[in-house]
Amino acid sequence: MDSFLITDIRIFDGEQVLESGSVLVRDGTMAQVSANGPIDFNGPTISKPGHTLIPGLIDAHVHVEPGHESGLAQSLRFGVTTMCDLGNAPFQLKRLRECAEEGDCSDRFGINISKHVKPLETEDDARAYVDDRITQDVDYIKLIHESGSSYGMKLPTLSPAVEKAIVAKAHEAGLPVLAHAMTVKDTLAVLEASVDGTAHTILDRSPTAELIAAYKKNNAFCNPTLALIASATEEGRQMQERYAHDPRARELLGQVEKDQMCQCLSLAKDAGGKLEHAVETVKALKAAGIDILW
Repeated sequence: MDSFLITDIRIFDGEQVLESGSVLVRDGTMAQVSANGPIDFNGPTISKPGHTLIPGLIDAHVHVEPGHESGLAQSLRFGVTTMCDLGNAPFQLKRLRECAEEGDCSDRFGINISKHVKPLETEDDARAYVDDRITQDVDYIKLIHESGSSYGMKLPTLSPAVEKAIVAKAHEAGLPVLAHAMTVKDTLAVLEASVDGTAHTILDRSPTAELIAAYKKNNAFCNPTLALIASATEEGRQMQERYAHDPRARELLGQVEKDQMCQCLSLAKDAGGKLEHAVETVKALKAAGIDILW
């Protein structure tokens, strides 16, 4: 059914609310919105009083793990029509594309680059690695700079020269680069490499003036992943349990999914990270004019 009319419905267009109106979808595209009277249409009509119609939601950071491609359909049931996958191998990205095409889901894909995946010791290594990934039809490059300090661990990171080479080579190919970093020090390192945005915000301390200035210098965006940080510090457990048992989600979640929603990652529980640092950073970045992607 590519063309249909929805009537008697509350409409939120992303900026304002129409308490009762109609929306015409023609050939799969929203063609007309009316709050002042009926829309002339000779075709399937759906009346939905008591319901609210919103634009398709975008989730800017997901990991649809191998073997769990059903996550695409699960998100769609909750109104998420576009998902940005930020961590899979090339073979899995190929499978996700196939799933998206089969289910008519919208998506974007990238490739992780991390010292934990393949050692990149020189700038030539970095350029060759990016060249190889470009041939696999990726949309962007994700750089992982995880020192482990936010989790009470010590992990190796790529050298500044290698990170800069990765970013420069990706930009040369017209690909944006975003980075995983969750502490002030790690985030400053990736911004110094000229990444276009970060895939998390910080949790180790309050934001510094130096950090805000580095974002502004790059005109970089931030995808804060506050829910993940709340799970990592276990501060989000109560909220997770409340959402998992919300009666409005009863028919959309199976028992396995509910159980998973009630679990916390707990990685940063004992390392001193706090959700309040992340929230404070988002507020400071927003006030400074930095784009926040959810």
